[in-house]
Amino acid sequence: NVTRGQAIFKKHCKQCHTAQPLGRGTTRGPNLYGIVGSTAGSAIKTWGGQSNRMEGLELVWSVPALLSWLEYPKEVVPWVYGDRSCMSSKGMERIEDRVDLVSFLKSAGES
Repeated sequence: NVTRGQAIFKKHCKQCHTAQPLGRGTTRGPNLYGIVGSTAGSAIKTWGGQSNRMEGLELVWSVPALLSWLEYPKEVVPWVYGDRSCMSSKGMERIEDRVDLVSFLKSAGES
């Protein structure tokens, strides 16, 4: 459910991310527009952040990879001391939330 996924994005992600075709607004994290199918670290590099950690993973944000990260973030992206980003998130328990959020992110990149 893309609409529900958008609400989940607003509740859990929007404080640091945007999913708009251009720019990143005043957010702390990268723009997630078009994230599905992209290489980890590419969005960070686009807005001028340090992406060495993510690039080193050689990870493509496919639908299965995003679903795995949303469930168990630290198993996909190892925790680093002092990390205060969403990469150290505790994850989302409910499969419905994860699926709907990824559906929203996928649809946002297709518009």
